[in-house]
Amino acid sequence: MKDSVLFRRVLFGGYHKGDVEEYVEQLEEKNEKLLFSKNDEISALQEEIEKLQMEIELWETRYNELEDSTSRTIRRMETQLDEVQEEASRIIVRQRKEAEEILQNVRSRVSTLLAARENHDVPTQTRREGSPEDTRDHVIKLKKRVG
Repeated sequence: MKDSVLFRRVLFGGYHKGDVEEYVEQLEEKNEKLLFSKNDEISALQEEIEKLQMEIELWETRYNELEDSTSRTIRRMETQLDEVQEEASRIIVRQRKEAEEILQNVRSRVSTLLAARENHDVPTQTRREGSPEDTRDHVIKLKKRVG
């Protein structure tokens, strides 16, 4: 068949029946091939969609696990921080109390020494409670406890 003339004419008007049937068959074959091709493309795309959905689910699961783990870690760290702050507060209170006791001992010793000086008394002991040696020993003990 020529490209410019699709169907031959017949004597009594109309078109040649064989040409029309051949053309219809060609169209059906072409459409069937196109349909199969498109169905294959659709199947391939559906498979790709399923793979991507599975991958999305996997990433969502990983994300949720990571989020849960991170939340647990943060809560654990917050608890540890609270515990450390509480312990630090207890240490500070204890150290202030001990520092106050040391200061009171030093003040007492200074008062005693000043009173003895005014009365011209000389201490008979070389080492007394609250003396610099006692203070130094006490500081060493504190450092051992803290460190």
